[in-house]
Amino acid sequence: MIISGGENIHSTEIEAVVRQHPKVQEAAVIGVPDEKWGERPIAIIVPKEGQVVTTEEIREFCKDKLAKFKIPDRVELTNELPIVGPGKIAKWKLREKYGGIAR
Repeated sequence: MIISGGENIHSTEIEAVVRQHPKVQEAAVIGVPDEKWGERPIAIIVPKEGQVVTTEEIREFCKDKLAKFKIPDRVELTNELPIVGPGKIAKWKLREKYGGIAR
């Protein structure tokens, strides 16, 4: 759960939308600290082979599918997401790596 400006945001809702983007193979969404809103969502994306995805592309793609406060503030690209157990993404590892203040 990400809490931004007093609103509860379910990362799974954002992930489902981001995964629909034609250049995205896999995605995870985490909340990062934000001085104004408390937390803001960011997307960590594994692009499909040979593809590059930008924050602007993802934000534009999500614009008609998510409320404005749910749209990821930024996109981080990675080759793979950390997995624990049978297919479960280790979001705590993503928070350790990407959990700085939202830009």
